[in-house]
Amino acid sequence: MIPRAATARGWPTHSPTMSLVIRLHRVGRKNQPGYRICVADSRYPTDGKTLENIGVHKPLTRKDVAESVINVERARHWLGLGARTSETVHSLFKRLGVYVPAPPVKPRERTRSAKTATRKRRDASKSERAARKSDRRTARLTARRAAAKAAATPEAAPAS
Repeated sequence: MIPRAATARGWPTHSPTMSLVIRLHRVGRKNQPGYRICVADSRYPTDGKTLENIGVHKPLTRKDVAESVINVERARHWLGLGARTSETVHSLFKRLGVYVPAPPVKPRERTRSAKTATRKRRDASKSERAARKSDRRTARLTARRAAAKAAATPEAAPAS
């Protein structure tokens, strides 16, 4: 729905296929910026004609005063018509709850007892390596013991 004031001024009416953008329009004085959050045709200049002002944003206000005021209903309406948002307006909308939150994603249930084919292969190769390692170790130990035993036994003394 286009506001009557927009059509009365001779501005083009917008359908969902037109290029609408929700962006900030700078107002205020030097070193004291203020912004209007407005809906405009993307072909208009940034500080040009607007179709509707849906809020204000004053970044330098005191913390106890509201920094941004947005008509959430109208913002959702324009978003429903296909309006895109600038990056700054997008972050403002997220912070102020304009976007309808998506339902929480329920994590899928996994059974940890069932092993995948990859896990089975991995475990089999690991146990194979461990078995080969222990075989090498026992062979090394038996060779060491045999060498020690051979060194410890006295050789037959020559007959005199």
